[in-house]
Amino acid sequence: MKVMKTAAVFMLAGLALCPSGAAADGDASRGEKLFARCSACHSVNGQEKIGPSLAGVVGRKAGSVEGARY
Repeated sequence: MKVMKTAAVFMLAGLALCPSGAAADGDASRGEKLFARCSACHSVNGQEKIGPSLAGVVGRKAGSVEGARY
C-alpha cells in the first residue's frame, strides 16, 4: 500500500512538471502559407493530385501509397 502511495505521489509530481500547452504553440498564419505550397500537389480529401493525398498520413508508413512516385 505504501508503494502505491509513493508511486502516485511521483506520478502526480511528474504531471505537474510537464508543460501542458507546449503542443499548442505555433504560428497559424505561417502554417497556412506553408500548406498552400503543399496543397499545390497534395489534397487532404483522399483525391490524388501530382503527389499522394495527405488523408490518413498520420500513422501511415512513409512511402507506402501504392502508385505514388517517390
